[in-house]
Parts: sequence; structure tokens; C-alpha cells
Amino acid sequence: MSGQSSQDIDPNDVRFFSGRSNPELAAKIAAYLNLPLGKTHFSRFSNDNLFVQLGGSVRGRRVYIVQSLVPPVSDHLLELMMMLDIAKSAAARDIHAIIPLLLLCAFRQERCAAHFDYSTAGGRFAANGWGDTHYDDDAAFATSAWLL
Repeated sequence: MSGQSSQDIDPNDVRFFSGRSNPELAAKIAAYLNLPLGKTHFSRFSNDNLFVQLGGSVRGRRVYIVQSLVPPVSDHLLELMMMLDIAKSAAARDIHAIIPLLLLCAFRQERCAAHFDYSTAGGRFAANGWGDTHYDDDAAFATSAWLL
């Protein structure tokens, strides 16, 4: 979306979702871009396995997912990976994850909250065929874009 104004974004072409780590930030980003924030359903099965469902069709559309990797990091990382996989399986045209604070970890080259190592996550994303991580120097957060 870089280089585009919010007037250039076709809301019928974009789906914007949030994980549970920071829905307020996702709502503010979506409002700034004049995009609706899609509904995301999270629940747990009786055996504690996570169930995630993206509301609305993503087929052939650009998908943006906002998810911070803050404690509980493992839960938020799993949610993000599931949301990326769901969008990929549902034939989204391209998929982007916006991960606040990832840039801070990359610049400090140290472990983040709960001993989260950003390079380990980046390696997992690459191993799953989720592309490259790109940093936006003009933003206060890192934008990690996985074009599937």
C-alpha cells in the first residue's frame, strides 16, 4: 500500500483483519485508510486447540493482517500463522502481515518479549513459503509482507 493515498484504495479489493494482540491499533490503521476492519473469530476447542476464522471472502483480494508479537508471544504467533495460512488457502491474491515492534527487535538484534527471536519467526515464515520480510523506515512499525 506504500505510495498510495487512502483515496486510491478500493475497499472491495482489500480485506483488513486483526489478531487478538492489538485490535485497537488495527482499528486505527483501518480507520486511517478508510477501510472496514474485518471480523475475525477466535475460539478454543475442548482440547485447547485454537480455531480461527476470517470473516468475509478473501478470494482474489489483498489481505492485511495486524498482529503484534507481545506476550503471550507463542499464542499471538500461532494466531498470525493460522490467519496467514487461512488467507492463503482461501486464494487471497496477496497477503501482508503488519507486525508492530518487529522492527525494534531487528534493529536491536536481541530477543524480544518472552525470549521471542524475530529471526526464528522469519525463518519459520520463509520455510512455509511466506516470502520475505520488508522494513518500512518511515513507519513506527515493521511491515512484514508475505506475498503468497
